[in-house]
Amino acid sequence: SGFNINCQFPPENYNCDGSCINVDCAGICGGDTIEDICGACDPCGNNIEGPCVDNATGEDPWNDCDKVVYGISNINRNLGTLDIYIENTYPIHGLELYFNNNISLIEQAASGGLIEEYNFNEIGNTEQHFIGYSFSGQSLPAGSGIFTTLYFSESSSLWPVCFIDVPGWDIGEPLELCYFAGCTDQSMCNYNSEATIDDATCTNYFDCTGECGGLAVIDECGECNGDGIDEGACDCQGNVEDCWGDCDGPAVVDDCGNCGGNCIDDGNGFVSCGNNENNLINADECGMCAGPNQNCVLDLVSADGSSCPDMDHCGICFGSNDCVPKLVSYKPSDSIIDSIIDIKTDSIFFIFSVPVQYQVNQNPIYIQSEQIGELEFDYAEQITLADSIIAIVFNQPLVSYDSLTIILDPCKIKNLSLEDYNNLYCLSNNLEGIPEPEVNSVKPTIGLKTALFGDYDYDYDIDQYDLDVLLNYWKTDNYNFELGPNTGMAPYLQADNFDFDQDYNLDDLMAFVQMWNWSFENSIPKEILHNPTLDFVPEYNFKKDRFLLDLIQFPGDVKRILLRLDLSGTEMSVDNAADNSQYDILLRGSDLDRKIHEWVMGSFSSIDKQILPLFNVETKAKDDQHFKLIYEIIGNDHKSASGELQIIYHPIPTEFMISNPYPNPFNPVTVIEYGLPAETNLSIKIFDIRGRMLMREIKNGLEPGYYTFSWDAVAYSSGIYFIQFRVSDIIQTYRVLLLK
Repeated sequence: SGFNINCQFPPENYNCDGSCINVDCAGICGGDTIEDICGACDPCGNNIEGPCVDNATGEDPWNDCDKVVYGISNINRNLGTLDIYIENTYPIHGLELYFNNNISLIEQAASGGLIEEYNFNEIGNTEQHFIGYSFSGQSLPAGSGIFTTLYFSESSSLWPVCFIDVPGWDIGEPLELCYFAGCTDQSMCNYNSEATIDDATCTNYFDCTGECGGLAVIDECGECNGDGIDEGACDCQGNVEDCWGDCDGPAVVDDCGNCGGNCIDDGNGFVSCGNNENNLINADECGMCAGPNQNCVLDLVSADGSSCPDMDHCGICFGSNDCVPKLVSYKPSDSIIDSIIDIKTDSIFFIFSVPVQYQVNQNPIYIQSEQIGELEFDYAEQITLADSIIAIVFNQPLVSYDSLTIILDPCKIKNLSLEDYNNLYCLSNNLEGIPEPEVNSVKPTIGLKTALFGDYDYDYDIDQYDLDVLLNYWKTDNYNFELGPNTGMAPYLQADNFDFDQDYNLDDLMAFVQMWNWSFENSIPKEILHNPTLDFVPEYNFKKDRFLLDLIQFPGDVKRILLRLDLSGTEMSVDNAADNSQYDILLRGSDLDRKIHEWVMGSFSSIDKQILPLFNVETKAKDDQHFKLIYEIIGNDHKSASGELQIIYHPIPTEFMISNPYPNPFNPVTVIEYGLPAETNLSIKIFDIRGRMLMREIKNGLEPGYYTFSWDAVAYSSGIYFIQFRVSDIIQTYRVLLLK
């Protein structure tokens, strides 16, 4: 029956006689505390955001037992992704999951999450089975988060997707056994009241049939869910193109193969041009009625091609010289972008339009280096390649920031044929495919630039983002980012060998420092590219003339810092004070003309957060100096903070100073400037000629800096007065003359 209106207790938790009908695990009527995964009465319960501290006990009951739970935290049907969430109260070395047949995982497709962060190197899956393990000693510490993202195929129904219990496997248990994927937004037209997890398919789109989320569209003929223009037709009426390409056009091909022609073939090798059947003449070699292509001859030496106007160099009527070799592309073995090749490039592949033949002893390819002259290389004849490819292998590593000129001798690279090598076409040097002549041929030329040492993003600038790459791989076995040992001076460094030494050491570090110093002097500092993920603004202060940056409150360990000081518009200079920082690498540069100073600091491992001394101020100015400091801070977890600090520096004298009154004589205002090197008390007194004190001003606890004292004597008569300054045990008295 319904609730009795005479009851004196809230109906959601009590019955009419006052008995509680809704008690939580803490014994509170109407409370919301539930048991956590360990069976403890936890105010957080099974909160997928992780454990929390019970305010009543000050303890975290979540950590009082050994437990592992997992579940699905997100499904995206459009992307075909499924996020696996995990909570573990003790370190584990892996996780193995089995699913029902309603999901079909893409084999060996898993990425991101904790398994990537902690380098779990054995990852695999089949359609309904996933395993993520580390057999190299890595473990996942106690905590919670996204374990990994799995990818599933379009054939997956996801209704529902369930975890399957496998006998003998007891690491962990699911938060939920089954998940029903669908739209959970009630405002959408495809809302599914039975769905327990949203699959990112919510929509309010109706197709042309009125179906919510339907796929029907209006075709090009204006019909909903129609088939469009029929195959082979050119319009919605079923018409086709004529031989000129006009839709429903009248032109047809005549007996001689001419579109729109009037040639009639009698079947005996003769044709009739026009309607006069008695006008019988031979067709030319291209089948043209009374055509000019008679007795055609190919001229290979002068590269003039066929003697017939409608025949190409290959003897094909109306052809496009397809038999003539053309350089289609070239591919460095470490291809990057446009005309830049990586310094680790050890070979180049030249790809031609047709099979070619060449003689190595004739040197068909020549490469000139701006830094070391002619480059020596070998032709990779021992490698199995297509007949249309010529590969060369360098005998020594490339030089950083070098310019290469590659010249191909066209008449030493000819199309492949069983005929005599000297009776073939030379390489073409034009888009039309016309071959070069044997004499006075134009040689195809390719210009390339080698990348900079340490420029991992290939933007011809060594900056903080390149340092991030080096720091990330320094303690790994991935040696693709090595820089040493090497020879030369920046920027023209050359590796001692193609494989370097397979170890990150001082050689790599010194090479990066050399390249960064060169790049700073020869490029304009870049804007910060990354959007910050943390709302952190460092604090700062001055200890006398030294600037200190406070990083103690940064959330997490600091891995790399960029600091760019802009002193433009100021009357000050700085000298470096950051050499004693805890960072493994310190890069520093100054552009004195633009008054820009930059520091980049990085560490190969976690360091203690600190108050960082950055620079000492030098200035003769007495006024406040306004300048800015741009910062970017990257943590070990790749989270970042960046921004701009507007800084005010109050100049401080090295000793107590005071100026003479000015003007003197005066009417009615005179000014005295003074400077305090430390916090102090100040007394100012003014006396007339008879020794009477007219004014007294006491200032206690004045901060170090420059100040101005102004005396307005408008209320006094002309005469001699005395202004006395007293600072600690220093007394300074000035005689001034007021003239009205």
